[in-house]
Amino acid sequence: MMLVPVRVAPSPIHGVGVFAVQKIPKGSEVWRFTPEFDQELDPEVLETLPEHIRERMLHYGYIDHQVKRLILCCDDARLINHSDTPNLRTDYDADKYGADFAIRDILPGEELTVDYREFEGDQFDIPEMASDIQPDFNVVTARAYRKGGVGAMMDEYERAAAELKALLPPIPDEHYKCIVDADTKDEDCRSIQTILRHIVRAGYGYANYIRTAWNMPVTSPESVPLEKEEALEKIDAFMKYTAETLDGKWEMTDEEIQNTQMVVRWGPTYDLEQLMEHAIVHILRHRRQIERFLIKLEVS
Repeated sequence: MMLVPVRVAPSPIHGVGVFAVQKIPKGSEVWRFTPEFDQELDPEVLETLPEHIRERMLHYGYIDHQVKRLILCCDDARLINHSDTPNLRTDYDADKYGADFAIRDILPGEELTVDYREFEGDQFDIPEMASDIQPDFNVVTARAYRKGGVGAMMDEYERAAAELKALLPPIPDEHYKCIVDADTKDEDCRSIQTILRHIVRAGYGYANYIRTAWNMPVTSPESVPLEKEEALEKIDAFMKYTAETLDGKWEMTDEEIQNTQMVVRWGPTYDLEQLMEHAIVHILRHRRQIERFLIKLEVS
């Protein structure tokens, strides 16, 4: 079980990875096998399973070369990536299953990494593992970037959305809907669910400012509470709506960008670059708010 607050997000190593939410001081224990939560099985069970299930179990689990058991981590620890120069080390003196400790200070936003060979031994094959994992994830960094300044802003907008989406699946339903800030006067910031409703509404709002400036038809879906799966779908939907809005405009000149003027509801007049930057930061800011809510829920 992970013993420190983390989030899941697209990884520059491959696929998705696990990232520190707050500073992890050198020497901190980061992961320890937790009976009744994490699972250990006789590796021979793999021979009794259909191939596709066996592949998934080895994808998310590993055969520990010390205890000779198949280990399945049941939280985000299963997504920690390998590195030849990791920031975590596996200590079998601390626990027979090998507890993981921070080798050095790990800063907020830094990806957690381990050397898989410490617990898999000679079974670990780096080239095979990398080719196996990469196709399983659809992340922005896995495809070609768009051209132009507007294309760059759309790419970063999608990256921010991907990081937000990666945070949501592990959240229990009771945490997703729980009122975390009952004292706030902002109805959009009471729970993770209300934050997601606000993000989706704002996502369409940003695109509609642009569409109005360009005399394009607009749409504004009803603002209602969203179940977690609905929220993920709606994020994809407003990102697609925004990309369709900007399609063919990726290489606008600086003058064209500055001449696309929009008066936003909170007062100022923005050009296209300012609006897109605001949209990107809006997701980042609320992703951080959700992370803080999760920390508060775990502590309470």
